[in-house]
Amino acid sequence: METVFFAVSLIVLAAVQGQPGMKVRFQQSDVEVALLGQLRIACEVNRTLLDLVNDIEVEIIRQSPNNETETVISRGARKLTAEPNYYNVMVSENPGFGVIINFEFLEVRRHDEGNYVCRIKQNSNAVVLGEDSMAIIVLKPVEKLYLKFGNSGPISSSWVDPVVVDAGTYPVVCTAEGSNPPATVRLYLDGKHIQEVSTKTDKMESHLKEFRTVVTGEVSLVFSKSSGSVECVAEAQLGDKRSVKLPFKAQVYDADIICNDTEAYPGENNVVIACIVDNQGLKVKSVRYELADKESQQSGLNSLAAEDVNIERLSETKIRVYLRLQRAEDQYFKSEFRLLVELEDGHVTRQSVRLYKTPGYGSASGSGGNPSSKVPSLMLFFAYIMWLL
Repeated sequence: METVFFAVSLIVLAAVQGQPGMKVRFQQSDVEVALLGQLRIACEVNRTLLDLVNDIEVEIIRQSPNNETETVISRGARKLTAEPNYYNVMVSENPGFGVIINFEFLEVRRHDEGNYVCRIKQNSNAVVLGEDSMAIIVLKPVEKLYLKFGNSGPISSSWVDPVVVDAGTYPVVCTAEGSNPPATVRLYLDGKHIQEVSTKTDKMESHLKEFRTVVTGEVSLVFSKSSGSVECVAEAQLGDKRSVKLPFKAQVYDADIICNDTEAYPGENNVVIACIVDNQGLKVKSVRYELADKESQQSGLNSLAAEDVNIERLSETKIRVYLRLQRAEDQYFKSEFRLLVELEDGHVTRQSVRLYKTPGYGSASGSGGNPSSKVPSLMLFFAYIMWLL
């Protein structure tokens, strides 16, 4: 701790050793003052300068929160032997009461906090004739702020580049240290206040009155929130505010889907479309087929009935997903089918597959009817040719 030493010379003319009724008092009770602010404390003694003798001493002692004692004003020639830019001492008379010792803080610092004792004592035998005390509490801003996201180490300043993480749920911890009184701490996800958090406040190990506030919450990163930011904001009573922001980018994983286009003729019954899905260790929530216009990138335009979908397990990670079409309608050839694999984190992987008309169908008849209906006619035609021969 920096030593602060002030001396006040109280030279008096009348002997009052052992004189009863000696009183001392501070003009203020306990006070709170902002860090770097200004403050004046005044101690009154109910004697005039002429009433005191050179055997009587007035001193002001600072008792720090760590039980260290330091005399900031004491007997001797009036001088500022250390840090004159931060303190000032003035001695004057107070008509009707006695002597006033003014101790002025030109710029309050953290170590100025403590209990101050104004004391009158005799130099010859150190007998204390009277004393009074008051406390100075320094209001402090947040000194340090940390943000911890997931298993990564805490950061104390905002990042510009996003951190890449897997989709999922992550703990977020915000820690504000050094303020008095405890700071108000909030967590934000993309600018929105996270309400469901736990808050813990305790006094720090420092001998000064400083607090640590820890706020813990969770954020869930899914495919729809593949990028964004988490932010920790701390605000002290003084009105100062600090923040730490961490942008993130969710690493999205897709299931591997392989589909083979299928051929059929219009009106054909029980047409089967199949795709193989490899989840690659990802947790699959559901699979389904959809029918959409082949030029559209939207899904869900025409969701096919679930009972038309069957699944065959091929291995621990692979399945074959069948779609059975009761009849190959004409619209199926004009559209495309899409297999949608939804993972448990909400991400959906899509793969298109087409149904094409069987090559050569309809070139002779132009009717687009069922080719099986032409088989008897063909047989009669060949029988007629054989009869002519």
